[in-house]
Amino acid sequence: MHQLPVKLSGYIFQLLLPLRDKQDKGLSWFLPTSICRIWQDIAWSNPFLWSTIHVKLGKPSCMGPAGRISIIHDRILRTWTLPLTLHISFSSYSKDSELEGKIEAISQCSNRWESLSLEMPLSLLRKFHFNSKSNYLPLRKLQIDSYMWHWEHDIKPIPFLNSKVSPEMIDIVGIPLRSLQISWNRLSTARVDCFDLGEITQLFQHASQMTYCHISLPQPKTTQFPQSLIKG
Repeated sequence: MHQLPVKLSGYIFQLLLPLRDKQDKGLSWFLPTSICRIWQDIAWSNPFLWSTIHVKLGKPSCMGPAGRISIIHDRILRTWTLPLTLHISFSSYSKDSELEGKIEAISQCSNRWESLSLEMPLSLLRKFHFNSKSNYLPLRKLQIDSYMWHWEHDIKPIPFLNSKVSPEMIDIVGIPLRSLQISWNRLSTARVDCFDLGEITQLFQHASQMTYCHISLPQPKTTQFPQSLIKG
C-alpha cells in the first residue's frame, strides 16, 4: 500500500467524501488516517479532502470555547485556497463570545464560499459578513433554513448577501426573499417557502435563467427561538 502514487492514494481518500455530506462527526469519517502515519500525512496534505466543512454553532464538548474556535480555523487553513462547501447549523448551547469567534472564523474565508448551507434564525444570520480584503468568489449554491424558528418579517438586508452574489441554486425557508438582496441573473433552480405573492412575482420576473422552481407555503411554527441567547 505504501508504494501507491500519492495522487492515487489521495483519490482513494476522496471517494469517502460523500459520506461526510450526510453527517459529520469530527474526524470519524476519516478513519483511514488512523491506519498509519503515511496515510495520515496524505490526508492532511490534500486540501480537497477538507473543502467541505460542517460547523455546529453551540455544539457542547469537553473542549473549551477557544479550542472549538481553533478547530474551525485549522480546518479552513487545511483547504489552502480551494472553494469551500459549508454546512452551518445552530443550537442553543453557545455563549455569545463563542458564537462571535466561530462566525468571525467562517466570515474570514467568505471569498471562497461556493456552497453555503445555514440553519439558524435570521437574527444570527446578520452576524456573518464578507471579508472585504480578498477577491470575491460568487456563491453557486445558497441554502437558508430558519423554519424551526418563527417567521421573521424583518426585510432588512442580510450583511453578507448583496447584488454581487448571484447563485445558481437557492433553497430558502423561513425568511423573506427581499432580505437576501441578491442578483437573480444566474439562478436556474429555486426552492422557496413563501406566502408573499409579490416576492414570487419578482422572482419570476428577474430570474430569466430559471428552469425549475418549487414553491410551498410556510407552516405554523411550533417553536419560538429564545431571543435572550442572541444579542443585536
